[in-house]
Parts: sequence; structure tokens; C-alpha cells
Amino acid sequence: MVDSLNAALDEMEAALLTRTRAVIEENESEATAGSLVLIASPSPHAERRLQTILDNGSTLGLAGILLGQWRPGATIRVRPDGAISATSPGPGDALTGTRLFTLPASDTTELLTLLRDAEGTTEPPGPDLEPISPAYEQPPGTAMTQLESTRPPDPRENQQADPNPRLPVLEVHAHSVGLQPPGPSSASLANGADEQGTIAADVQLADNGREQREEQQTRAGSEQPTPQPPLAVGVLGRVYLTLTDDTGEHELGGVLTPKQREVLVYLAIHPHGVRREVLNEAVWPDSRPPRPYNSFHNTLSTLRRALSDATNGMLNEIVLNINGRYQLNHDLVVVDFWRLQNALDESRSSSGGSLLHLHKAIELYRGDLAEDLLAPWIEPFRESTRRDLLDALGALIQAYGDANPETTLTLLERTRTLDRYNEGVYRDIIRTQARLGQYAAIPRTLSLLTATLDEIGHHPSNDTLNLADFLQRRGNSRQPQSDNAAAS
Repeated sequence: MVDSLNAALDEMEAALLTRTRAVIEENESEATAGSLVLIASPSPHAERRLQTILDNGSTLGLAGILLGQWRPGATIRVRPDGAISATSPGPGDALTGTRLFTLPASDTTELLTLLRDAEGTTEPPGPDLEPISPAYEQPPGTAMTQLESTRPPDPRENQQADPNPRLPVLEVHAHSVGLQPPGPSSASLANGADEQGTIAADVQLADNGREQREEQQTRAGSEQPTPQPPLAVGVLGRVYLTLTDDTGEHELGGVLTPKQREVLVYLAIHPHGVRREVLNEAVWPDSRPPRPYNSFHNTLSTLRRALSDATNGMLNEIVLNINGRYQLNHDLVVVDFWRLQNALDESRSSSGGSLLHLHKAIELYRGDLAEDLLAPWIEPFRESTRRDLLDALGALIQAYGDANPETTLTLLERTRTLDRYNEGVYRDIIRTQARLGQYAAIPRTLSLLTATLDEIGHHPSNDTLNLADFLQRRGNSRQPQSDNAAAS
């Protein structure tokens, strides 16, 4: 226990030098003197120094548990009651849903004072040494998202001595290598190796911060709207990534490898998250024990690094693990598939504005779901999305009917592109063309149907041929009458 982070780093550096020298001199007793764990809140001025100590000391028993924003290592989100609500992918998975030992603020202060007295100092601990203090709260807009919840009163506490009973949720980062868990109920938090020795996905976590940010804005009296997420992911049609920053829009299509893009697409079509086992089985169906999740954790880690490096850290928290479900961070990412599903849901629940939502869904659909992705697992999702859009088009066609044949014809043509071999759609197009007086277009529609069905070894039915012939005859019979009327 020291007065400042700099003083703590001085001691860590001294221990690092001592243990490094012991390794060189093959002094095993000093080289393996036990774990030395720094518990602190990181500070910008000391980040590089702290990083160097943890990197070099990771194999010598030196580690860090950091309260606040820290890029490397595993990350856990701890609520005021000690429950771990979210973790980064990899070694932090085992801690999801567990509970840490906690103390009320007054008891913590007394404990720190007792420990200081035991070390021979009479000075009480300063507020910067209280691990659960308002000093750790950060203003809205910073990288660390804070949650607050009212702590129930503790009968042991002096209520007048505690003017701020609301405790922030702390974001805890653990940076270490070689720290062995003291028992089966604990988990190793490793930087660079997961529990099976593979590369850990050191994706930083923050709870979905939309609610927190809105609450902070309300408390601060802010009237500004919530900013749009900086990364737009498109999976309707060809997959694309577009970053929006102060300098404009930038395409990030070449940043990811094919497997990273596949994982991103899988997460993009699961807005509420998916369990590791499900994603791993879909993307790596041939993975087998004893290390079935090696590729999963490695891909998540490299995915995070690729997007973080390409955006100068803007997308550092791209993937969240909340209660064991992996999902994209809704504060950083918006996906056209989510907007499509929202529009379809709104159309089903809305009475007066359903047509507007249906039109919005159709505009969003630029093509088949991830049409440039060749993976077996995508096919059911692709077909389901296509069917959803066909239902939306059918609802609009039924709503417009004969009242607006121009719009109906446009919707039917759109339907034909999605359901190419549906002969009934072509018959509806022929009827609508006749209703609009476009009789010359009927043979072209019939030729298109013939060529399309020929691809699968079929031919237009007699009903379709008779309908086209009848409507063309009727059109030809009306044409002379129109010409005579014009001449008279």
C-alpha cells in the first residue's frame, strides 16, 4: 500500500529487476518468490510504464488488476453487489455469473486504515485509495461506461458519514500470465493465453451503454440526441463495413480476413447475442476436443485488433460477452439487418403506419443475406430473410391492389427478382400490365418466364399461355377503336 500509482510502479519495477536478475543467476528461490499483484486505477501518464512492467513481468509472477479502462488483458464488469455481469471473450468466460467478495465503503476504509497501521504508518488512507469511491466515476462520453445502482443501507454504516450511497459499477481489467487459480472456483485471467493455452480474445467489455448514456445525459440536463454508432455493417447483399468519423466515411472492407468476416456476419444476424457453443459449431463444425474453442477465441481476438487498429482505437469494444452471450456492441455498430427486422416487427404491431414500415424494409433489402459469403450455416438465415421480404411485398401488393396499378407493378417486379421460378408472380405481372394498357410488354414477360423456367427444365403452364393470349387479343381489339376515336 503506497501513496500513488507512481510509487506502486517503483516497487513493481524493483521486484521485476530482482526477479530478472534471479533468473539470470539461476536463483530459483528469488525468481519464483510468489505472485505480486498490483491493484490500482490506471492513469494516462503512466500507461506506457505500466504496460512495460506487466509485459516483462508476466512470466515472473507480476500481474495487475486494474479498475478502469485498459486495452490489453481480460476484462470483467462488476456490479455493486459483486456480481460479474459481463466478461471479455476467452479466459474471462469462466467468471461470468460469479460473485466477488465485497465490502461497504466504510468497512473498506477501516480495513485500509488497519493495513496501513500494520505497515507502520499512522496516516489514514486518502480517497484515491478507496476502491469503491465516487472518484472512479467518469463523465459521459468517456471510453468507460458507468452504471449506477442504489446500494441498500448497511446497518453497520454511519449514514451521515456516507453522503454518496450510490456506487458505480467498476470495469475491472486483469493483466497477467502464469497466475494459477487458487482453487477450482477461481479462473485464470491471462494476457496472451486462454485457459487452454491459446490466444485469448482480449476484447474489452462494457455493458450496452445506451441506457447508461441516456441516464447520464438526463442527470446532466443534456438535450443533445444520442450520436449514431460509428460503424455501419451491411449484410443485406454484399457484406460491407463503413466507418464514419470526423473526416467522413471510410470503407473497411479489406481490413478483415474471410474467417473474421464470417464471425462478424454471424454476430450481425444475432442482435441479441449467441452462446459460444452455437457460434463455434456453425463456423467451425469440425472442431474437436480437447481444445474446441481455440479458433473461436483466436478469431475474436484478431477481429478486435484488426478493427481497433484500423480505427485508431475507436472500435476497441466491438464484441461484448454479456451473461455468456456474445454480441456486437450496439453503441458502436449499426447493422442493416437489425433495421430490417425492426421495420418488419413495427409493421406487424402498427395499425396505421404498417405500410410505411413495409416500404422501409423493402428499401433496406439490397440483396440476399451476405450473398458473397460461402458458408453452409448462412443458407437457412438467408432463405428465412428472403421469405420475410416476400411476405412484406405480398402485404403491400394486397394493400395497393387495383387502386394503384403502377405501384403494384413495381412491387411485383421486385417480387419476381426474389422468387424467379414462381409462375404465379408472372401471371400477376401480365394482368397488371394489361390493366395499365401495356399490352406490348406482355410477350416480353412471357419470354422472360420461358427462359427462366428453362433453367430448371420446366415450361410455362397452359393457364399462363392462355391468359397471355387472351389479354393480348383484348388489347389488339381495343387498339383500332382507340385509333378510330382519335381520327374522328
